[in-house]
Amino acid sequence: MKIKIKDLKDLVKGALEKYGYTPEEVLVISEVMMYAQLRGNNQGIVKLIGKGVPKNRGSLMPVVVKETPVSGLVDGRGTYSMLVVNKLVEMALEKARKAGVGIVGNFNTAESCGALGYYANRIANQGYIGKIMPHYHYN
Repeated sequence: MKIKIKDLKDLVKGALEKYGYTPEEVLVISEVMMYAQLRGNNQGIVKLIGKGVPKNRGSLMPVVVKETPVSGLVDGRGTYSMLVVNKLVEMALEKARKAGVGIVGNFNTAESCGALGYYANRIANQGYIGKIMPHYHYN
């Protein structure tokens, strides 16, 4: 099936809004999903079909639980992982700009963080080298 990119973006946006995400969250999640989809990775957007990716109603805003000038650790507090990793990238870049290096990690997130290349690309576009390693928690 062929679909125009704009139409696909609109469908993704509408589905994420339906699942209860804020406009800012929709932007982050849809960018990661579209990044993957446009590179032939069909695992993200297809998740919007069926049960989809509903917002975890018990989740809270992620919080930094430990921080130094060059590092940080974030408790995702059950938040969708794409949103947490987005925060980690911003945090790592801020530290790298100030100290020359930024190392951040997280725990307690929900679902997949999506296409790792999306985050590495964001870091590279700022002129830095980044290594992204997913953390999975299995119950």
